[in-house]
Amino acid sequence: MDSVAGIGAFLASKRVEERGRAIGIDFSDDMLAKATKAARDNGFTNVELRKGDVEDRIPVEDNSVDVAVRMDWQEWSFLT
Repeated sequence: MDSVAGIGAFLASKRVEERGRAIGIDFSDDMLAKATKAARDNGFTNVELRKGDVEDRIPVEDNSVDVAVRMDWQEWSFLT
């Protein structure tokens, strides 16, 4: 699970491959739309994107996620 619908969800999906799924969460409709398009355009079939606010309530069921990551824009800038 990535707490911002961006690169973290896509990196996680590569890691779990078809054995699992990656969930990206964002509160912004614009970011969710961009991430949805990126997933579709790049064949990420195991990425699920959800609207939510990680500071208020994470939209996942209890005990349903094995790993949670959060990649901030500063970390992303080092990866590019």
